[in-house]
Amino acid sequence: MFISRRITGRFSGLLVNERNIMSLSRFQTVLWTLLLLSAFYTAAALRVYGLPNPYSALDIVMDWHLWALMGISITSLVTAPLIH
Repeated sequence: MFISRRITGRFSGLLVNERNIMSLSRFQTVLWTLLLLSAFYTAAALRVYGLPNPYSALDIVMDWHLWALMGISITSLVTAPLIH
């Protein structure tokens, strides 16, 4: 919300499109991005304390299904304005 406020001047700026309507595709993109980034951060933070070499904590393999779901939401984000 703070990033949205800084960029667009309002708190709901990331979720509201140019026509002042809440955008489901923007919501999905923000949701999947937050979900994947928080999962990556959590996995890295837990691995830092459990591994003898903390530099290998970022060698995390995430399932390709998660990236595919994020790709679907980004595709809908890009194609929704083209359809309208």
